[in-house]
Amino acid sequence: MPDERSSPMATTAAVSQNILFSEAKKELFSPSSGYRSLQARLKAHWSVGVIRDEVTLEKVGGARMVVFGCPRDKFSVAEFTALRSYLEGGGSVVVMLGEGGETKLGTNVNFLLEEFGIALNSDSVTRTAYHKFHHPKEALVTNGVLNRELGRAAGKSDHTHSDSVNTTLSQKSLSFVYPFGGTLTVQKPAVSLLSSGSTSYPLCRPVAAFCHSKWVQSLQNGRGRLLVLGSAHLFSDQYLDKEENGRLQEVLWQLMTSDDITLNAIDAEDPEVYTSGITLVLMYQVCRNSGPDIVFGIIVLLNQNCCLSSGVRLPFPARDRTGS
Repeated sequence: MPDERSSPMATTAAVSQNILFSEAKKELFSPSSGYRSLQARLKAHWSVGVIRDEVTLEKVGGARMVVFGCPRDKFSVAEFTALRSYLEGGGSVVVMLGEGGETKLGTNVNFLLEEFGIALNSDSVTRTAYHKFHHPKEALVTNGVLNRELGRAAGKSDHTHSDSVNTTLSQKSLSFVYPFGGTLTVQKPAVSLLSSGSTSYPLCRPVAAFCHSKWVQSLQNGRGRLLVLGSAHLFSDQYLDKEENGRLQEVLWQLMTSDDITLNAIDAEDPEVYTSGITLVLMYQVCRNSGPDIVFGIIVLLNQNCCLSSGVRLPFPARDRTGS
């Protein structure tokens, strides 16, 4: 069997000027619906096409990047194999998802993502205080950039080397609105790029992750790149021009299609995110004088039922341990 990396389609991906958007998996957004503004931006430098049928290596092999705008249908084994070969051959894949996880979306894309250390969680990011946007799931994140090189590529000040005491937080950080999205579980070899920030719930959880195929043990000779975003709305027509979402899109596309951005190794190794175990501390119950029992340990104060990150119910400040 010939080596996929030596095939003409595999080597063409690294130099192609084509970007393909998938419509094969009932995507929520596409260039004809929801991504018109994004398509217009990309057409200034790229040739934009669409995949409407089954994803095969023959169809994607000649493209520089393939974009999935929130797939809502299951991939076949053959399609996963084609995408894996495409990544190994030097192609770039962007997967944008949504709140509620695979069950709500009706897809099985985590099967592919987990090989790269990434998985979509079954939750939803909500803001903890009203600011600018009306819906609670339109979360404004002002301190969610986890790798300083992204901010530097966007023209922001490096907060670790800022010489001006008057530099404001907005000048140092890349602000973006994160609408109707979920969080990600990110493990090595993948690295977290963006988080939900300190004013959203779940607190400081990854919402964007990146992985180079050469970091994956089974694809050590690969040259492709994978970017996963927890919200497909992030670059939709409604939000692309909100805050600095447009600038963020340009930086992420630059990361995926060129070697101009080299992620900071320290930030990549130790991003400022919380694991799900640590965030349990935030879900404590308030001890009330009317309670019949005396609480002796911190463990019994933790109650995951106090609030649901899916947004179905909002957190209650105090409830009985029985849940009543």
